[in-house]
Amino acid sequence: HTFLTSGRHLVTFSLSKGVADRFDVDHSGVRIGQFVVSPLNILKALEATVSLFVPAILKPEIPEHVAATNLDFLAKYRGLYMEPLSTPPVVPNEAEVQSGDMFGGIRLDGLDTMLAWAMGSSTGHTAVAVRVDGELYVSESTTKDGYWPTDGIQKTPWKQWIAQVQKADYHWVWLPLKPEVRAHFNGSAAAAVLAQHLGTPYGTQNMLWSWIDTAADNYPCVPPNFDKCLDPRLVMPLFGFVDHLTKGLVGGLMWTQAFNKRLGTVNLTTAETFMEATKRKMQFSDLTAIPEKDDWKYSSGISRMCDAWVCTVWKEAGIFGDLRDQFQCTESTNWDILTLP
Repeated sequence: HTFLTSGRHLVTFSLSKGVADRFDVDHSGVRIGQFVVSPLNILKALEATVSLFVPAILKPEIPEHVAATNLDFLAKYRGLYMEPLSTPPVVPNEAEVQSGDMFGGIRLDGLDTMLAWAMGSSTGHTAVAVRVDGELYVSESTTKDGYWPTDGIQKTPWKQWIAQVQKADYHWVWLPLKPEVRAHFNGSAAAAVLAQHLGTPYGTQNMLWSWIDTAADNYPCVPPNFDKCLDPRLVMPLFGFVDHLTKGLVGGLMWTQAFNKRLGTVNLTTAETFMEATKRKMQFSDLTAIPEKDDWKYSSGISRMCDAWVCTVWKEAGIFGDLRDQFQCTESTNWDILTLP
């Protein structure tokens, strides 16, 4: 409905006949949100957001004006200033790179920029070096798209990987393991876990829950004062709306499987998980704050986003020692992985 005049107006809502949907309305009522800016400013903000992504996600090369827009976003929203290098970038010698060494990267394509902002990180992607039968590979969990040729958990020969990241306009940094950490790294175990999960799809099912660990304190905030943040009271109905709009497709990829794991249920829809949580006297924020577990199996097997996969290789290779069973890699973010080893 659109109202051009002030005053009293009558709005009739058409409610779903689904039991879970009616339960939600009966227990939580009808949510009404209010934009704090004008429709014109909303369109301007949408245009600015779209300009971060297009055409950078559609092809390997990132136009200079798109990169500049992303750099400006990182500076304003993340407080991250990426200054131009004073010297040409240096590619590490293959002989110097050892199993377990990490690579942290960011591509100024909108997606990595948003991820860095949301996670409080300086990267949007991570990868790990693994030597298999003496040959150096870079392993990562990512998706196939306009700038990357392979989907899921993968291993790419070193020289091929370097060529791919250069072609994709990536910015990468090499972070070798500390000597005392490397002493505990079992290269054979790392190669074995890579062989076991090679080809497993990217971990969309739990990627949101690696950085949503509290009721409301992990949601991204906006400048200049960073006192206005995404609110879980908005996220909950938004999930329900998207789930209805896409007939469960997006929810199935991003949150319903994770919610079912937390509730100990199977195949409940978004609305049904909300209903079950409410019956247990749980708020939406209680549900999302339940820690992820590494041994949870999803429809595609284990679910690992990029940083969780790097952490999994480290974990199986033994660098956490006696803490191995207490450490949940699926609870980590890029920032955790960057500062850990």
